[in-house]
Amino acid sequence: MAGSLEQFKGLVRRRKALASQRKNKFDKNTLDYNTIFPKTTYDFPELTEFELQKLKAQIRASKRIERRNHFFLLFLIVGIVLSLVIFGMN
Repeated sequence: MAGSLEQFKGLVRRRKALASQRKNKFDKNTLDYNTIFPKTTYDFPELTEFELQKLKAQIRASKRIERRNHFFLLFLIVGIVLSLVIFGMN
């Protein structure tokens, strides 16, 4: 077996140090990671009913435009592939 006793002792020390670091990162009692940072809190403003409806309408409009663009791209790609297959055979 190659290596010296000091190398082996150093390997054992490093493994033990890594194991203790890993053990300290996860708390088994709360099943959560131990961090020094507090949980992030969000402070969202309360919207009125009118503002909420307006926001929903904006989101729906943007999703509709995005969906239309995706369908256009899909049909364009399918058309290009089909034309390559049809005219590429000749």
